[in-house]
Amino acid sequence: RRSAPDRGTALKARSAAVSVDVAFSKGLALSLVGGGADAINTLLGDTTATISATNLTVAGALSIAASNTQNADAGGGAGVASVEVGGSGTAIAVGAVRVQNLLGIDSADASHDSRARVQTQIEDSQLQTSGSDGSTADITIEAASTSTYSALALPVSVAVSSSQFAGAFSGAFNDSRIAFDVASTVNRSTLVSAGALHVGATGDNDVGQVNTDAGTLAANLNPTPEGGDALALGAADNRNRIDNVIAVTVSDGGSNTDGSRFTLQSRGDLTLAAEDLGSKVSQTNATTVAVAAGVGAVSGGGAGLYNTLANHINTTISGAVDLLAGVIGDASLAVATTIPAAETVAQEDTFALAGHFNLGDVLTVELSSDTNGASQTWTASHTVTDLRHPEICKGLMAAIHAACGDAFTARVSDSEDRKSTRLNSSHLVISYAVFCLKKK
Repeated sequence: RRSAPDRGTALKARSAAVSVDVAFSKGLALSLVGGGADAINTLLGDTTATISATNLTVAGALSIAASNTQNADAGGGAGVASVEVGGSGTAIAVGAVRVQNLLGIDSADASHDSRARVQTQIEDSQLQTSGSDGSTADITIEAASTSTYSALALPVSVAVSSSQFAGAFSGAFNDSRIAFDVASTVNRSTLVSAGALHVGATGDNDVGQVNTDAGTLAANLNPTPEGGDALALGAADNRNRIDNVIAVTVSDGGSNTDGSRFTLQSRGDLTLAAEDLGSKVSQTNATTVAVAAGVGAVSGGGAGLYNTLANHINTTISGAVDLLAGVIGDASLAVATTIPAAETVAQEDTFALAGHFNLGDVLTVELSSDTNGASQTWTASHTVTDLRHPEICKGLMAAIHAACGDAFTARVSDSEDRKSTRLNSSHLVISYAVFCLKKK
């Protein structure tokens, strides 16, 4: 029983430009050539799984998941050659390549935060699994995003002149980003698992091999004694960014005026975990090679490499929520009987609840009456459907009235904190962005 996840998306973009110009003249000659290539991948779109206003009981395991897998590869190359042969002239070659991968976002600007969503949402619902074998009756609520990309920008510019001037310029640029909103939300809902209960959100991202390499050659082959000039310049800029938002939220909805409480209960482990499974930048390079040859020769190059990991990871539990893991076994129902001194005063029985109850616990009370030698016995049972002690008492009193009519009267008076969050377990582990409750 699993929602259908995204099966994965892959994009590969390739672009290339080749430009060659040769100029011949006995007098003035000019050879001017340029080439550029763009390779851009953009992967957007939401993946969501939602259950709303549903009461569902499953004999076995229940898994609700939203997931995406995205892979992008962008490559661009430019080959530019300019040759001038003449008595007086110039050769200029300019080449540039830009590559970009945008996964989950349509801008590389860090201030742009309109991310694609990968979300699983449970709202205003009750989900329950049953089964004697707890290992096959787990509840799993999961949102997962897996993204990878690679890129290559490779321009090569060559300028050759036999007279006055040869100039070559090349630039390689990458500006890529991975940014998804990955979330699992349980809002105003109760989940009861006969096995383990897991609510998770994960991101797993890899920037693979990303290279921006620029090669430039300018050569002036003027054979005269005066010679000629050559200028070669190259630039490479490589920017990569991963900034997902990964969150698990369990809440009473923030508006709980009727005093309702919500429960996440498991017979086995209960885990609430927002996790980055290992975002990494595997291999990135920015390289320029600029060579100039001539009587007056100048070459220069610059390279910049910028990698940023800025994920935001949060696990939040708020409001009137009970988290119960394992069979705690400390719940009790005590009955104290007060025997009146005067026969005109009725006997009074006081019921006191203590400890942590689980949904599905059955409370059984046996009552008896002996009036004028006539004995009567009643058995009343109540199944716990609400973990608040006053509500358990009300349910038990209603069961007693149903079983023995007017033989007994009962009333319940108690107060309950409508906003507290309770964590009940024999063992509680809290780590960064993860709450993990272990069974006893």
